Amino acid sequence: MKVHTYMMLLFLLPCFSATAQKKNQKVSENDPSAEISALLAKHGCSSCHHSVRRMVGPPFADIAKRNYLTETIIAKIANPQPANWPGYPPMPALAVPNDDALKIAVWINSVTANSGTEAAKLR
Repeated sequence: MKVHTYMMLLFLLPCFSATAQKKNQKVSENDPSAEISALLAKHGCSSCHHSVRRMVGPPFADIAKRNYLTETIIAKIANPQPANWPGYPPMPALAVPNDDALKIAVWINSVTANSGTEAAKLR
């Protein structure tokens, strides 16, 4: 009986540990909602961009630091200009529907980089 109880305990212990780890994971304020995550994946944005980490393209936090108007981000999604981001490979022009691009752009502007400064919106 003791052996059976110990075996069961050894079997279940990793399950409890994984559950505790998931509960302890911090959700960053920069993490996109499920809806935005789905849009970023659907249109391929998350293949090259991350909220705060440099990947192929600049992090969304770095884009947000530039304080672009929402309309400017939408235009840059549709017609990216490599000169805007030296040091990164050129982004392909994406055919993102305007409603989706608007949601993505609004979210990008909500991403913070803990800067605390408010600059004028770029045109």
